[in-house]
Amino acid sequence: MCSRGSLALVLLCLAVPGRADTLPAWDFGTGSPQGWQPNASLRQPSFSAAGLESALVGTDPWLVGPSIAVDAAAARYVHVRLRIGHHGGGSIYFSTNASPDFSQARHVRFRVRPGGDWQDLLVDMRSHPAWVGTVTRLRLDPIDVWPNIPAGQPVAIAGIRLLPPDAVPAAVRLTAFHAGETWRVLPGATWKVRAELANRGGQSATLRAALLRLPDNLRLVHGPQLPISLAADGTVSIEWQIAAVRPGVGQILALLAPDGAPPLAAARLLAVADDGAAPAAVPIPGRGGRLALPGEPGFAHLQVPSDPPGTWTTVGTIPAMATVFTADATGSMEAVTFPFAPPRAAADAGNAAAWLVRRERRDGDGRLWTAELTLKPHPSLPLTAARLDVFCEAAAVVHRLDGPEILMADVPEAERQGGLFAGLEWLEGAEASWNPAADRSDLRIRHRPHRNRITIPVMTLAQSGGRAGWLWQPGAAPPGAVFGAPTREVTGRRDAVMGLFLPAVRSPAEENADFGSETLSLAPGQRLTIGADLLLAPASFGAGEVCRLWVTRFGLPAPTSLPRGTWRDELAFTMTAFLDILWVEEENAWVNGLGPSRNMGRFGPFLTSVLLGARYLPDPIESACTGLLARTAGEPDGFRGTELPWFEGSLLSAYGRRLGSLQRILDRQHPNGGWNFGDWLHLRNRENEPKLLDLGAPDRFEVGFGAGFAAQLLSFAQVTGDPAAGDAGLRALEWLDTFAVPRAAQCWEVPAHAPDIVAAADAIRACAAGYRLTGDAKYLRQAESWAERGLPFLYLWSDPAIAGMRYGSIPVLGATWYTGAWYGRPVQWCGLNYAGALAGLIEAGVSEPWTTIRDGLLASGCVQQLTEPANRALIPDAIDLVQGGLGADYWVPPYTLAMGLAHRLGARSAPSTATASGIRVSGVGEVTAGLRGEVLNITVRFTESGAHHLLVAGIGQVGGIRLGDREVLPAERLVDGDGWCLAAAQGLLEIRLARAQEASLTVTGVGRREVRLLPRGAE
Repeated sequence: MCSRGSLALVLLCLAVPGRADTLPAWDFGTGSPQGWQPNASLRQPSFSAAGLESALVGTDPWLVGPSIAVDAAAARYVHVRLRIGHHGGGSIYFSTNASPDFSQARHVRFRVRPGGDWQDLLVDMRSHPAWVGTVTRLRLDPIDVWPNIPAGQPVAIAGIRLLPPDAVPAAVRLTAFHAGETWRVLPGATWKVRAELANRGGQSATLRAALLRLPDNLRLVHGPQLPISLAADGTVSIEWQIAAVRPGVGQILALLAPDGAPPLAAARLLAVADDGAAPAAVPIPGRGGRLALPGEPGFAHLQVPSDPPGTWTTVGTIPAMATVFTADATGSMEAVTFPFAPPRAAADAGNAAAWLVRRERRDGDGRLWTAELTLKPHPSLPLTAARLDVFCEAAAVVHRLDGPEILMADVPEAERQGGLFAGLEWLEGAEASWNPAADRSDLRIRHRPHRNRITIPVMTLAQSGGRAGWLWQPGAAPPGAVFGAPTREVTGRRDAVMGLFLPAVRSPAEENADFGSETLSLAPGQRLTIGADLLLAPASFGAGEVCRLWVTRFGLPAPTSLPRGTWRDELAFTMTAFLDILWVEEENAWVNGLGPSRNMGRFGPFLTSVLLGARYLPDPIESACTGLLARTAGEPDGFRGTELPWFEGSLLSAYGRRLGSLQRILDRQHPNGGWNFGDWLHLRNRENEPKLLDLGAPDRFEVGFGAGFAAQLLSFAQVTGDPAAGDAGLRALEWLDTFAVPRAAQCWEVPAHAPDIVAAADAIRACAAGYRLTGDAKYLRQAESWAERGLPFLYLWSDPAIAGMRYGSIPVLGATWYTGAWYGRPVQWCGLNYAGALAGLIEAGVSEPWTTIRDGLLASGCVQQLTEPANRALIPDAIDLVQGGLGADYWVPPYTLAMGLAHRLGARSAPSTATASGIRVSGVGEVTAGLRGEVLNITVRFTESGAHHLLVAGIGQVGGIRLGDREVLPAERLVDGDGWCLAAAQGLLEIRLARAQEASLTVTGVGRREVRLLPRGAE
């Protein structure tokens, strides 16, 4: 994609005589379609001096061009100038003499920016291997409408043209810089350093300068012969031979200057050290391990206790305390590396538990640089606070400051136990960084990501010996972070690295590059500071526990201020979506979101949201909600309608309807207690969608394929006592306990391998339901463990300039259909789903930090709600924290927010159950029960006014029911007033209380009957 200024470059290239004027070009500003025809998903276009103007009216818009006959070798680019108010991906399809039809196998994708400005897209068709022979026709898909873009979105196209290979000047990129397979070599070793350059442009380039700056313990043996020509669209490899002279540590810095292009730079840390035993070191003890420094020349070893007691295992090394990349007097970059020095007690730290490491080094211009590293072990946590300060005696320009980088010990794959870079990577076992199983997009490699892609500031890696990592507070000027396990695809090395640096990456174009365009200017004596906590812990300390440790160490940020004042005000605003925006009067139903598709229904979550609005809000909203509920009386359509019958409708009917789906769940459960992708597809009636099979193997088991089913079985068993459902659900909880990473709850578009916050939420619900069924606290601990594994998806810091970032929640660590990455793109309905699951933990008495996190997620959702009249109170499907702007493909209904706000105001998220000699009494409130002979006494207290329903399970006979001193009469339908209905054959009794918020009930003539509604499933 070209920048805004690239059109001038294109036009300049077109002025070259005899080049582009022989290739087809279509200028729509002439007032004619020029032979291009739109399909039915584009409104019939009009024409003006600006070009073709149309709008999206369907889900797959395109324009097909006229017949052409163009030699593919003579035409490399398609240039499109267009304007559209939405972001997304588009495509150029093409046909050839050999393949005359348009096909998914022959297209090249591009991205369009939101905002409605003109943009120039330069699509490199030669990137597709089928762009050969004679091209016979083009098709332009200006934007892919998926899942939805608001109907009527305007599109304008000024022109389309084919351009020759030399239409773009040389564009030289440094694609690889390899300086050995690992960070450590032996004295006397010789090896090659290699830089790989690629010319992405259409004109040739020449490399006339290639400087390799080495630390003084390395020697250049020989270098490349210059100049070197780099052909258009070509690559070249440059090599230097170097030798290790003596022990030491420093940076190998390559500086390359191609003609007519910005200079290129890359650096790799390298240490020269013997394999022998480390010299005597000063151990700095901590709760989880110790730092041994300075060990080998300038090294700090990270060690954890091992067997036998009193021995230590080194899990990683910090080869240097810092490196500053500065500019010398000529403006050229040089590296100043600070090895560790013997530590001393830090008097200025105020206690003897703190240590100071101080080093001074001079750069090539003689300026004195100082690095000070203060280390202070935490008294009760497996953390050591580290603060690095670097300053120079003279004014200086800094290209980058590297803090201490952890390089994990090189161990066999069988000993690797995964790691976490929150928001970006969650590795399991020996899984390598940037796994294409979750992401094949342009952002697959995330070595030096944009700072806003990091959610909770945590990185950690584990191996059989122990765990290490960094935890930090971003502060006003967040550092950048570097992570890779291993870094082979970027550095050519098998090393695993974790570190922090300044300045942070703040441009998507500079991600993964060794150096960005930003520099830091220092006054004499001015300090650059990087602060972080070093983690040393046993390998059994899980990734979720590390995130929980961050919360313990630094505390949670306060939720964002509510835009409308109070939680009740926010709920009132949210009702606007259901009362006005989504309600379609002529259909007497709701639309499930704004976009070209119109799925209509009386959706259960919408009905529940409106009912809660009626019970927690005053008039006129209460009356409006009550009136809408009356118009939509009857059984709800669609999904997640289980909440409503506890308030209005029929529990007996609702649970009766669910028996079929629960039986299907039981039938698909495997002997291991779980469900696989094939089961998930079958139970969602999507097994005939072959496109979904691209997202995972049918026999793959993951948390997200079964946790939701387990929650359904256990919730059913909780209120009915059905033994088949209970046994199957508890076996499913044992199955869940075999997983460490939540994955695969959103496989309608996301690869099964992608870690997934909704899977964590489903697992919380399942375990909380297991606790409500059994009262066994182990299931509550299991639920909290899954809650901890939801933390890596949450932004626990924020840029003050970005509304909704704090407690924003990304959906997965991966990509949509492997291609559209979700890093740095909160999808708040996913976080609100997780917040709803946290409500179950909170109601069970596990309050902090989950209450604050729940409130933060709700507040972020409120901030993200739209205020424009056309989509008022809806939530954007996604916001973009890197590019800025909403950029949503879909405006989603805020039912998860409405129910979360009601929970915040006191509504329960799930029914509670009291047991009395095997009889179970359930309701959405506080319930107690006692059985004496044939008399069952029930007391209830509800937080909401209005009708409530109770379900009593294990009763086959009832003589009568009294509410206080008043008799409650049986009824065939529980619609108005108080009443009860017995399903004797099923052993279920339903009681409706029309208005009582507190009530005492007496059930007489009780006859027991065991509930067995489901046959047992797979054993």
